[in-house]
Amino acid sequence: MRRLWLPVLVGAAVVLVLTVWLRPRTEPQPKIAPVPAAGPLLVRLPAQYRPASLSISDDGSDYAFVIQPSDGCAVVERNRVGPVFAECGRPQFAPVSKQVFYWATESLPAYRRLFNWVRNWGAPAQRIPVLVINHQVVAPGFVYGSPLIFNTEGTRWAVAGRAPEEHVGNTTTPGAVTVLADGRVLGRYKDASLPVFSRDGTHLAYLVQSDDEQVKLIVDGSEQRSFTRPANARPEITQGGSSGLSQQLRVAYLSDGTLMAIVPGGAGWIVYRGDQEVASYEYNVVAPEAGLSVNVGAAVGASTAVVAQSLSIAEKAAVVAWWERLPGKEEQWRVTRNDAPDAVVCARFWKDHVPVLSADGRHLAYPCYVNAQQEDDKVMVVADGKQFGPYENAAGLTFSDDGAHFAYMASDGSKDYDWSYHVDGKQDLLKFAQVWPPRFNENGAHIAWEAERGLRPMLFLDGRGVRSFDEVLWGPVFSSKGTVAWVVLRGRRVLRVEKTVTSDK
Repeated sequence: MRRLWLPVLVGAAVVLVLTVWLRPRTEPQPKIAPVPAAGPLLVRLPAQYRPASLSISDDGSDYAFVIQPSDGCAVVERNRVGPVFAECGRPQFAPVSKQVFYWATESLPAYRRLFNWVRNWGAPAQRIPVLVINHQVVAPGFVYGSPLIFNTEGTRWAVAGRAPEEHVGNTTTPGAVTVLADGRVLGRYKDASLPVFSRDGTHLAYLVQSDDEQVKLIVDGSEQRSFTRPANARPEITQGGSSGLSQQLRVAYLSDGTLMAIVPGGAGWIVYRGDQEVASYEYNVVAPEAGLSVNVGAAVGASTAVVAQSLSIAEKAAVVAWWERLPGKEEQWRVTRNDAPDAVVCARFWKDHVPVLSADGRHLAYPCYVNAQQEDDKVMVVADGKQFGPYENAAGLTFSDDGAHFAYMASDGSKDYDWSYHVDGKQDLLKFAQVWPPRFNENGAHIAWEAERGLRPMLFLDGRGVRSFDEVLWGPVFSSKGTVAWVVLRGRRVLRVEKTVTSDK
């Protein structure tokens, strides 16, 4: 009996250790500067701010960012601090409604962490992300989530997320993809494309792969039609990595409610506009994650091909464009708009830029390689059939809202300041080391951009510097009140910069 004190003491010690270890941990709330009633300062970021985690609402008035206390992370929305998670993704605002969405992984209690560690023989257990909306967990159980999709008003949302891998004996299979819309499960599938909303937000469409390898069109959770690839059909051509259904296939709504789709069928791949087949190709090229272009001639021989990823939709018109490969052993590509090919033929398609359509669909622009050999790359900029260049590189192609004006950035390949802006075919006098895409006001009379010439990058309006910044978070946005605005980061200060547009040119 005298030895009973030893296990009692050991038990008491274990209870004490577990009590201390398992007790809830509370982190001090960060000090966040209040938002002033007026003035340029939106917020002064706290010391716990995680770099590159700041997001701004689409009207430029609200902010959200991640803080990292000593054990975990949390999302701050204005002055409201959300729950602590093990990991936090960058928050995202829904348009108009300004709901805050982010991915996170939940912090497990200590006893669960110990259990998982023992179960996995000392290896760290896989953390399962959850989707968080307005600081409430709504979708646990994904290891991968597609980009969040919103309707125009930000009142509806959708996402496709993959479950963890399934292990049966020595066989490992990918988990099922679940499509969620507004918090409701629409279905679980072998694979699924990115879901898309109709312009009025009343319909949601996506493509799925069934267990029998058929591709099916799902609208509002119900199967509308299926597409079967013939047994002898050519597969997709993947350059630089694996591809899932979200890269291989495309579905999109036009402004008139018509559904576009690029799906298996015929000799390989078919482009549908509603129920009408408008084009067919033998191959579908899935471009790499990085790099400007790919040469697929050796893979496809003399066959035709489509780049499903290049599908581009006009904002306010039922107009669509995409890249297609011409038949023949010579590598030749062109852009097709509303089923009619553009006259210019390119050596290869441009991976980093889908064809650019004006809002009304009447104007078309795209970069175009002129040389078949990649080691001698030169690019032209094609706008409504006119060719500008050649250049070493080009980017940021944009039209004014009315389509009457056109701008882009181009590099001449020089060592230091090699980038310049081109507006309506004329090159701006200033040259820059780094550039960001330009933006017109509504009638195209004024243009704003951000670019770097010296120690700090600068905001520019009509070619004149406005102020320096560390990072642009939002803008430039022209308002009906005759101003242009940005939200920028300077040190730990988040500032709204506004400049009056004096008169139309």
